[in-house]
Parts: sequence; structure tokens; C-alpha cells
Amino acid sequence: MGMLFIWKDRKHGVIQKTHSYYLIVWDMPMIASKTVSCDLDTRRRRVVFRAWHRGVREMDLVFGQYADAHITRLDDKQLDELEYIMSFEDRDLLRWITGEVKTPDDIDIPVFRDILAYRVKKMDFI
Repeated sequence: MGMLFIWKDRKHGVIQKTHSYYLIVWDMPMIASKTVSCDLDTRRRRVVFRAWHRGVREMDLVFGQYADAHITRLDDKQLDELEYIMSFEDRDLLRWITGEVKTPDDIDIPVFRDILAYRVKKMDFI
């Protein structure tokens, strides 16, 4: 069993070190889900987490805010569609969402159109 060192740094949050592995745990994340995840089943918690941790900030905001607002109302088919949409690369999704490139027919499904409508209605940064 390795030794665990924990120290707090104001700039970097809490840093934990075990051997050569580092894990940074932020005191205040840059984006926090407003969804109370303990009330959600495992699949929905996973979708919300993935929605907020896309890798591209704009996609975090688009998918994270959409997931927070709709995750409790999505049925299994809609969750399948959302997971399918989120399986694509961020750069492609961003181009489709902004209208830079025409959305492929297999992506132009009800949940994707709902995401677009939500973005236009609730968000003004893209």
C-alpha cells in the first residue's frame, strides 16, 4: 500500500499524491451541475457528468446546462439519443450546433433539435 500525501494549495485546490499519480480535487469547480445527483439513477448521473466534462468549454455549457434542465424528464429512448449525440467529437458537435456545417441526418434527431432549441432560447454565448 502506497503512502498518500494531501496538501492544500489556494490556487490549485486539494492535491492528492499516491506514488507518481496526482489527482486535483477543486474546492469550487468552474462549472457545477445544479442537478441533485443523489436523486438520480446511475445512468442519469453518468450522463450529467459526461455532459459537464466534454473537454471543450462551449460544449460543457451547451450539454451541461441542457442535461441539468432536462435529465429528470428524459425517457430511456431520449437518454439513448443524448448518449449517441454526446459520443461525437466536440469539434463536430460545435460546428453542427452553430450551423457552420449542415447537421448529418443521423444526428438530426428529436433530442438534438431540442438541444438546439434550448440553446437558442436559454443561452446567448454561441
